[in-house]
Amino acid sequence: MKKLTALLILVAASLACFAASSPTVVTTLQRVQTDPQGDNPTATAYFEQKTVVDSQVFVAPWTSVSWALKSDKTVTVGTTTMTYSEVSAFVLAIAEQERTAQAK
Repeated sequence: MKKLTALLILVAASLACFAASSPTVVTTLQRVQTDPQGDNPTATAYFEQKTVVDSQVFVAPWTSVSWALKSDKTVTVGTTTMTYSEVSAFVLAIAEQERTAQAK
């Protein structure tokens, strides 16, 4: 019986240690960069991944993904679906509106 109790305590302690050191992984968008020149204008998004283990933060190198700005692929946000081309046009319009407002 004492051996079983000791084994259960060891298992419980091991599980508690594992739970305390379970990593938390967070991926965040850091930057979006566009290259609107040429025949195939593109956008590239850069993501950063942070892993936290026992209050220690480990940061992985940024990863990236690119796509064509004039693509017919679609994206849905809420109930609105637009092509990548339409989204790019909206982003351009927002940038121009903000630039104009800042110039005033």
